[in-house]
Amino acid sequence: MSDTPEISEEILISLETNFTGWQTWPEEQKKRLLERLLYDFDLWRLPQQQIPPDSQWRYYINLSGRGGAKTKLSSEEIRKRALANPNTRINLIAPTHGDARDTNLEGDSGIISVCHPSEIKKYLKNQGQVIFSNGSRLLTFSAQEPERIRGKQSHYCFMDEFSSFEDNAQEILTQVQMSNRLGTDPKVYITTTPKPSKILEDLIKRPDTYLVVAGTLANPFLATSQVKELVERYANTAIGQQELFGQILTEQRGASWTR
Repeated sequence: MSDTPEISEEILISLETNFTGWQTWPEEQKKRLLERLLYDFDLWRLPQQQIPPDSQWRYYINLSGRGGAKTKLSSEEIRKRALANPNTRINLIAPTHGDARDTNLEGDSGIISVCHPSEIKKYLKNQGQVIFSNGSRLLTFSAQEPERIRGKQSHYCFMDEFSSFEDNAQEILTQVQMSNRLGTDPKVYITTTPKPSKILEDLIKRPDTYLVVAGTLANPFLATSQVKELVERYANTAIGQQELFGQILTEQRGASWTR
C-alpha cells in the first residue's frame, strides 16, 4: 500500500465542486490536498490512459503519437502494480539504457517523478533498478541486449517504444514470454509510436490483446502552438499519420499520403 496520506471526504467533495474554502484550512490539510493532486493519477487520467479490467487482456498495446502521454501511463501503471502487492517483480525494456534512465526513470513523466518519496526505498541508478518501500522491484533493460532478460522472472513486463527495438524485437519478445511467468496472471504492456512491423501487427491480432490508438492531439497538456505547427506541417503526410496519429503505415496506407 502507498504511504501517501489519506484524504478526507471534505477534500474529495471540494475537488469536484470548485470549493475555495481550502485556503482557510490548516496547513496539514492543505498538504494532504496537494499530495492528492500530485499523486492520484485517477484525477488526471486521460481517456487513452484508461486500462480495462485484468480479466479482459494479457497484452496491453498503446499506439500513440509523439507526446501522447505513453510514458506517464507506463510509469503510473508500474507504480500501481508495484505498490498493490509486496515483492512484485517488474521488468521494463527500453531501446537503450540511456532511454530507460533519461525517460522511464528520471524523465518528467518517469518513475521517480510520479512516485511519492515515501514509496521508493532505493533508486540504484547505476544498476537501473528501483526498490519500492514494500519490497517490490523494477529492473530495466536495453533492447540492445536481449540476453540480459534471460532468467529475470517477472509478474509484469513493460516494453517502451517497442517499434524502436528493430532487429531485436522478436528475440526480446521471446525472452519476455519466457520470463514473464510469476503470479497467477502475468501481464505485458507495450507502448510505442508505431512503425510497420509484422511482429507488432501479429501481437495486435491476438484475442487477448487490448489495443489503444491515440494521437498527439489527445494530450491536452501539450503546448497549443507547438501542436498547431505540427498538425499544419505534417497532418497530411505519411510521417504525420505515424508520428502524430499513432497509425501503422502499410504500403497501401502510406501510398495515400505525401512522404
